[in-house]
Amino acid sequence: MSTEFADFAQQRWRYDVFLSFRGEDTRRNFTSHLYYSLKENGVNVFMDDTKLPRGEDVSSQLTEAIRSSRMSVIVFSGSYASSRWCLQELVEILECMNSIGQIVLPVFYDIDPSNVRRQSGSFEKAFMEHESKAASDEEKEVVARWRAALTEAGKLSGWDMTNLANGKEAKIVRDIACRIWNELKNTLLDVAIYPVGLDPRLDLISERLHLGSRGVLFVGISGIGGIGKTTLAKAVYNQLFRNFEAASFIANAREISCKQPNGLVLLQEQLLRDITKQRKIKLDNIYRGINVIKERLCSRRVLIVLDDLSDTEQLRALAREREWFGSGSRIIITTRDLDLLKEIKVDYEYMLEKLNDTESLQLFSWHAFRNLHPKEEYVKLSKTIIEYCQGLPLVLEVLGSLLLDRSVEEWRSALAKLKRAPPARVQSQLKLSFDALSDDNEKDLFLDIACFFVGHDKDYVIKILNGCSLSAEIGLSILINRCLVKINRGNQLEMHDLIRDMGREIVCKESPRNPGNRSRLWSQSDVLTTLQNHLGTHQVEGLKLDSPVFSEVQIGTEALAKMSRLRLLWLDCLHVHGDYGLLPKELRWLRWHRFPLNFIPDGFYMGNLVGIDMQYSKLQATWKATKLLRNLKVLNLSHSPFLTKTPDFSNLPSLEELILEDCSELKSVDQSIGYLKRLVAVNLRDCRKLRCLPGSICRVKSLQTLDISGCSSIDRLPDDLGDLYSLSVLFADETAITQLPPSMNWEGGRFVIPGSDIPEWFQYQSVSPSISFQLPPCNDCKLKLITLGIVYTPNTGPTLDVECPSFTLTDKASKLNLTDYLERVFPECPLPSEDHTFMFHLTPSDIMGVSGRRYTKVQLDLDCDTRWTIKAIGVHLQISVCPRCQLSHTGNSVAGSSSLITTQEMMRCGHLDATAAISDVRAGPVDCPFKESPEHKKMRYELP
Repeated sequence: MSTEFADFAQQRWRYDVFLSFRGEDTRRNFTSHLYYSLKENGVNVFMDDTKLPRGEDVSSQLTEAIRSSRMSVIVFSGSYASSRWCLQELVEILECMNSIGQIVLPVFYDIDPSNVRRQSGSFEKAFMEHESKAASDEEKEVVARWRAALTEAGKLSGWDMTNLANGKEAKIVRDIACRIWNELKNTLLDVAIYPVGLDPRLDLISERLHLGSRGVLFVGISGIGGIGKTTLAKAVYNQLFRNFEAASFIANAREISCKQPNGLVLLQEQLLRDITKQRKIKLDNIYRGINVIKERLCSRRVLIVLDDLSDTEQLRALAREREWFGSGSRIIITTRDLDLLKEIKVDYEYMLEKLNDTESLQLFSWHAFRNLHPKEEYVKLSKTIIEYCQGLPLVLEVLGSLLLDRSVEEWRSALAKLKRAPPARVQSQLKLSFDALSDDNEKDLFLDIACFFVGHDKDYVIKILNGCSLSAEIGLSILINRCLVKINRGNQLEMHDLIRDMGREIVCKESPRNPGNRSRLWSQSDVLTTLQNHLGTHQVEGLKLDSPVFSEVQIGTEALAKMSRLRLLWLDCLHVHGDYGLLPKELRWLRWHRFPLNFIPDGFYMGNLVGIDMQYSKLQATWKATKLLRNLKVLNLSHSPFLTKTPDFSNLPSLEELILEDCSELKSVDQSIGYLKRLVAVNLRDCRKLRCLPGSICRVKSLQTLDISGCSSIDRLPDDLGDLYSLSVLFADETAITQLPPSMNWEGGRFVIPGSDIPEWFQYQSVSPSISFQLPPCNDCKLKLITLGIVYTPNTGPTLDVECPSFTLTDKASKLNLTDYLERVFPECPLPSEDHTFMFHLTPSDIMGVSGRRYTKVQLDLDCDTRWTIKAIGVHLQISVCPRCQLSHTGNSVAGSSSLITTQEMMRCGHLDATAAISDVRAGPVDCPFKESPEHKKMRYELP
C-alpha cells in the first residue's frame, strides 16, 4: 500500500458508495433511481451533482470523495468512454480497489461488457478521438492508462442490463441495493444518530494507532461515564476494521463479566467467534480460554475493541500480553479506570474531552429541534441549558429529547427545576427526565429496569413486568423515546451507567440508612444485610440476589415474612429454610435458579404467581400435593437434571409457556396438558429420555410453537398433530422422526426434512428441476392448494454451517417469477450439509398472479444458486370438487362440494369443459403477486 493511500485508509469513511456515471446517458433514469433507492435504505451515497467546477482533470473534491468511499458503482453507458472526466474517475476508482481494497461494482447499462474490455463499438470511436488529441508522450500515456482501466473494469463481475431480467431496471436497482446493503449491514456498528464532535476526536485517535507500524499497539480511551467513550470506540472500529484480517468489538465487558455466571468465559468465546468466524466455540474455563486465544490469534493481524473494562481480571482473560496477537494488531480499551491502562502499559492513552459549547449546542439542537440550530425564540434558553450539561453527550441527548416539541413555558419550568440541582451532579440533571414521566407505571418500569434488568432480554423482562401488573410494552416504548432505555441488537435492555445510577439513587433516597425500607433491593451487601438481620418491611417490592457465590448462605423464611408487598423475588442458589407459609403471598414472579430442594414445599402459597423460573434446580417434581395456580402463565424448569415428571396441568388453567429444556431424566409429559386452553409455546428441547408426546397435546388448539429438538428418543409425532391449526413453528431436529403425520398439511405451511425422495403421495414428480401439471378443467371445481416439494443437496461438501439455498421459481405459463415468495417462506435457519426435502404451499392466486388468465396446464422451472443441486421436484394438488363431478367420478362415494380428489381423477370425468380452469382467483399487483394473498403461516420442520 502506498503511503498516500495508507493515509486515506486511516481516515474515516465519509461515504458508503461513490457513483461514477455519464450524466447525459443515465442521470435522469437509471442512476437517479439507484441513488434514491440507496438513500432510502440508509446508504450514504456520493453522486456528483454537476455543481463542482469542471476542468480537464478530476477535481480534488471528487478524488477525495472516491478515496473516502467504501464502495464504488460504475455505470457504463454508450458515451461513458467519451468523457475524460469519467475515465479519470475510473482510474482513481481502480487504484483504490487495488490499493485499499475498495469494493467496485460495475453496471453495463446499454453496452456489452466485451465492448468495455476491448474498447470496441462506441468506445472505439471515443478512443480514436482521445488518441488524436494526445500530442505529447505524457498525454498518450494517460490514454493508455484509460484503456488499461477499461480492460480491467470490463472483467469485473457486475450487472449486464442487456441480458439480465430482460433489461428491467427496477429489478437490477433492487439487486444492486441489496448487494450493497448486505456488504454493509453485518459489519458496521451503530455509532450515534447525530455524531456531533466525533470527527476531530476520531482523527486524533486514528493518528495514534499508526496503522503502518508492524508492532502490536495497545490504545486506551478513558473518561467519566457519559462522555462518549463507547461511541468513539465504535466509530474507530467502523473506520478501521476492513484493514485487518479479522476484528471483534466486545461490548459491555464489565456488565457481562460481573453479572453473568462464567461471564469472562462468555467474553472469551465471543472474541474467538468474531475472529475465527466459527459459531460453535465452547470453553471449559478462563484458563483454557487464555490458551486458545493465544493459539488462534498469535498469527493474525486483528483489531479488537474491549469496551468498558473495569478490573484487571477482564484484561488478563482477554488481552494480557502483546505476544497473544499477530504483527500489526491493534487493541483498543475503553475504561473509567486509569490504573487499568497503567497496568497494561498502553502505548497511547486518550482522555476523552467534553464537547465544547458549539458542539454541545449542535448536539442538543439535533435532539431538541431535529435541526442543527435552535429556533430563534429558544436560543437563549438552549444556551442556558448547555451550561448546565457541561458538555456531556449523554445529558445533552436526554435533555434534548425531553424538551422536544415543548413550549417555551415548559422549557422555563424545566430550566428552573434544573437550577435547583447542583450543576456538578450529573445524576441530578438526569433525574429531570425521570420526573417528566407521566405516571407511576412509567416510573416503576424505569426503576425496575435500572435496578434489576439492565443487560437482560427485552422479551423476558416484558413478561416479568406484565406479570407484575405493569403495562410493559407501552411503558418501555415511552422510556426508549425519552432516551432512558435502549434495545441493542441482541434484544437486550441497555441503560447508560449514569441513567442507571440515577434511578438507583432515587430508590436509595427512599431510605438512606435502612435498605429494608426501600422499594427495591439489588445490591448484594444490602440484600444480605436485610435478610440476615430480618430488616425487610412491607416497602420492599423487588429483591434480587443472583450470585452463585452465596450457595452456602442459609436464610430463614422469617427474613422474608414482613415483605408483604413483594412482587418479584430473584434468587440464585440461596438456601431458604423454615416455614414456607411465611413467604409473601403477593408474589407475582419467582426466579429461583438452582433451587436446592427436591420439591417446592406445600406451604409455599403460589396462587398469585404469574411466572415460575426455576432453571438448574434439583427438583424431582414440582410439588407433592395438588396445587391450583390459576394465574400462572410461565413455567420454566429447564436444565433440571433430576426432574422426572411434570405437574397436573389441569390445575394450571392460565399456562401459556411450558419450558422444560434439557431435563435429562424426563420421560413423559402428563396427559393433562390437553386441558390447557391458553398454551402457546412448549419447549422440550434436549429431553433425551422423552419417548413420545402425549396424544392429548393435539387438543391444545392455541399452541403456536413446539420445540422437541434433541429429543433423540422420539421417533414419531402424534397422528392428529395437524389438528393444531394455530401451530406455526415446529422444531424437531436431532430426533428419530423420519416422516410427518398425514394430518400435517396446513395451508401456507413449510417443512424441511431430511431425505432424498419426494413423498409418494405427490401426484406429479420429476427428477429434473422442471415440472408440468394439470389444473382442474371444470369451472365449478376449485383448486384449493398446491403443495411443492424440492429435493436439494449442497455442492460444498460437509461443513458445520451451510447457508440456506436461494431458489428461483418461474411459472412459464403465467410469466411470473416466484423468487420473492420463496425467500419469504424458506426457513430462516442454517441447515446441515446433506440431502433435504423442502415442502411448501402455494395458493391459486400465487400461480395465477395479475393476469387472472385461466390455465389447464402449468410448467414450473426451478433454479438454484451454484452451492446447491436440485435432485427432484414434486407437485400435489388439492381440489374442491363440484357435486356434478363427484357423481360422474366412478367410485367416489364422498358427498359435498368440499370433497378433495386429484386432478387425474377429475380428468376421467367425461363431461368436463376442456377450456375451463381455476375460478375464484383474486389477482395481485404486477410487481408482487403475493401482496394481496392471505399471510402465510411460518411453519418450520427441521431435521439434521
